[in-house]
Amino acid sequence: MRNPFRSKALPSDGVPIKHPHRTPGKGATSADIFEVWGDLIDLSDRDSAEIAYLGRQATAYMREQITRLLDLNEQQHPDFSIDWCSDSKEQPYLLVKCEDMQGEIGARPFGRCLDLFGILIMSKGLLINSDPNPLVRLSKLDASKRRDVTIFQSLLKYVLDQTGEAIDEQRIV
Repeated sequence: MRNPFRSKALPSDGVPIKHPHRTPGKGATSADIFEVWGDLIDLSDRDSAEIAYLGRQATAYMREQITRLLDLNEQQHPDFSIDWCSDSKEQPYLLVKCEDMQGEIGARPFGRCLDLFGILIMSKGLLINSDPNPLVRLSKLDASKRRDVTIFQSLLKYVLDQTGEAIDEQRIV
């Protein structure tokens, strides 16, 4: 429910949305996008409202996973942030930032399915090579930056995989 006296929109579960009505990947060019992931989970036995609710629950699960895995607090990870966003259909997703990398992950309805999605975006200038193959672009980075990208990429992919498994095993309901 939106409160006109607040600067931030609030979804029905009370989570503050920092970026309402934001399209995933907003502002990123094809050169900035390092990798995109997607997985569809068939939920044809559920109605649209249940699928949307499960998407919100799955996104909250993703946030909990990242927070738990990194043992997040402001002193330990000052360059790391997780913000709630919502797309044009009010479906929340996460904007995860670490130094000059950004990940956007979430779960949203796609017909009678749930789309688990992820986008890994690099800041402008980080990826000098515009080759569409992420491995070629990664190979042009120095070892330290390559390691950082690989760790962040692995974190996002792991959280998406774990969320898919949790939905399949009905740990997210």
